[in-house]
Amino acid sequence: MKPEDGDRKEIPARGRIQTFLKKWRGSQGNERANYQGFFLDLCEALGVDCPPPKGNIPGDPYCFDKDIQVIHKDGITTNFADFYKEGHFLIEAKQGGNSSKRGTAKRGTKTYDTAMEKAFYQALSYTPFLPSKPPFVITCDIGSEISLSISKRG
Repeated sequence: MKPEDGDRKEIPARGRIQTFLKKWRGSQGNERANYQGFFLDLCEALGVDCPPPKGNIPGDPYCFDKDIQVIHKDGITTNFADFYKEGHFLIEAKQGGNSSKRGTAKRGTKTYDTAMEKAFYQALSYTPFLPSKPPFVITCDIGSEISLSISKRG
């Protein structure tokens, strides 16, 4: 939800994006604490609506921590997609660090590459259990990179 026009400073798009980059560039090591703030700031920087509070719209078609009922041989498990918008995207967030003691893994290492690849497959594994397959499956290392994959609908 965008703030009402009177409630927000009208900052040109370039300025909003520069502010976003300055705040988040190089942040590290606290995925759970940072991912919602990061994506809310990204929505603001891009000038798009932020998700409404979870539970306000049946089925939560645009939300953080999207509940996904995953069916497997032993029953049903509820997993959570970090950020989801039905018909648009599913994002799995991680946050690496510049040392091995911070975040998912040290950025620029084989361990980091493996962790980000696992994040992609984690996100991809949720898609069969969604109402519709999102056209974009995205992984994000908060403060470092966003990787986009285009799904084939079928």
